[in-house]
Amino acid sequence: MVSGEIEFRLALVEAAAAVMRCEYCLSHAPQGDLPQPGWVGSRYIPGRGVVVLLQNPGAAPTDYGTGREASVQKLLREFAENPSDETHSRLMRFMLADMAGANGGSPWAKWTHPVSKLVPDQERLAWMNVVKVRTPGKTRKDDPPTIDAARHGVSGHLQREFDILKPRGVVTIGNEARSALAELRLPTTTVLGHLKLQGASTEEARVLRLQFLNAGVDI
Repeated sequence: MVSGEIEFRLALVEAAAAVMRCEYCLSHAPQGDLPQPGWVGSRYIPGRGVVVLLQNPGAAPTDYGTGREASVQKLLREFAENPSDETHSRLMRFMLADMAGANGGSPWAKWTHPVSKLVPDQERLAWMNVVKVRTPGKTRKDDPPTIDAARHGVSGHLQREFDILKPRGVVTIGNEARSALAELRLPTTTVLGHLKLQGASTEEARVLRLQFLNAGVDI
């Protein structure tokens, strides 16, 4: 690896480790859960890549499987206990493969639609969340994060992550992600797009992909 790539990977590790040891995130994570730092593909190119920004990690659906969830928590715990390029890379590989269903389970719903219609190769994107913890609901799978949690996500983690990633393009999914993005300092040349949290059409994703490609975003 060249020096710039090494520095980029080390910066990713440090930012992810900051999430894992964050007192606010740890105290607001559900019991038995750990914070989640976001997933950056091995072919993501800083200055050219795309960040997909969502509100927070979703609670595991009922069909996700206990073994699959145990693997996630094990890799998160290993990285939290020993943050290094090796443990970070292992976590990223697993989560991005899991996203696309390459580990044997079903792909993530938001990956299936609309994200894969925008960025077909999950290793080219950075999948980031404003809030770093799950918010499982009592009467539904997920409750919305609190305003305080979103503010912490932006000021405590997201600006640092974007400074490292230097995305050429950003697509927000859902109004909470779009509101958070408005709080960040971004170059005026950053290409911005938005898709609805629910109900985004394949055509909307296709049009946004063409817009990003024409602007030189690596997707």
